[in-house]
Amino acid sequence: MLSKIKVKRLLIFSSIKITLLFSILTPVVHGHPTLSPVSQEMIDEAQHVAELGKIKAEFQNYSGAIADFSKAIVLNPNEADFYYQRGLILRELSDLEAAIRDFDDAILRNPRHAWAYLQRAGIFFNVESNQGLTSFQGLRFRQTTATRGDTRGILDLKTARELFAQQGDREGLETAERLIQHFAGGSDSPDT
Repeated sequence: MLSKIKVKRLLIFSSIKITLLFSILTPVVHGHPTLSPVSQEMIDEAQHVAELGKIKAEFQNYSGAIADFSKAIVLNPNEADFYYQRGLILRELSDLEAAIRDFDDAILRNPRHAWAYLQRAGIFFNVESNQGLTSFQGLRFRQTTATRGDTRGILDLKTARELFAQQGDREGLETAERLIQHFAGGSDSPDT
């Protein structure tokens, strides 16, 4: 007979394996975005519009900033940072489903976008004040205030931490480490 601790560890380990499999297969299910042919003129215009969006966001003109980032995405749908920037604004406005979709799109276009992983994890852990987020794109997420956190959020934090380390981003690495410590209790393995 298995002890309660061994059963708990087995369940945690199994859920991490399922989450890893899900995260590996997600791009296959949703399909990688094919890079659209975009002229240099459109890339330049998109960058200009995105810069205007950043300025508007700085001055809390969020609707104007969202419009600018949306226009930049239409002009150059290949640029991950446009989705990321719009996701930040949507998160600020508590439109968490849309923010997660934008962070997902940023990651699909640039799987090394560490900040998108970090921001997406933040939404998964910000459950207490955002009880409305239960599903999006047909997927359901368990909402809990458990101190061990959500498995997908932990996975995003660990991915962000690894990317920050590879990219030499000290601030990002320290942030990811602090969040992992807080939400996973410092646990880096499913056996603890």
